[in-house]
Amino acid sequence: MASHTFTDIEATLPSNITENFRNIQQMNLRKLAKDAQIHIPKPTTIDLVGGIYCHLCELTYSKKKEYEDHYSKHGSGEKIVYTCVVCHKQHTSYPSLRGHCYTTHVIKCRHKCEY
Repeated sequence: MASHTFTDIEATLPSNITENFRNIQQMNLRKLAKDAQIHIPKPTTIDLVGGIYCHLCELTYSKKKEYEDHYSKHGSGEKIVYTCVVCHKQHTSYPSLRGHCYTTHVIKCRHKCEY
């Protein structure tokens, strides 16, 4: 029994069938590429509004500990200030900032009509 490769079989097919098959392969490849992009994590609303902005050097941090370590390096002697990355409102505590972000930016965004 002789073995045949795809190119052997392809050579015996009419050109329009071969072309259609290649188009289907290309469509499948494009679909796979598109599907792969869907699984790339996108920032959530909480990620976007939950950051902490340094009002001294304009850097933004996503974690409280990173911000506190950074802020202490300024050596200003000032009390740590937690600044909202969206509206730049300043807070004296991290829980206050988180509450502000949730009630001001997250909840209000949920109720906006998309139509």
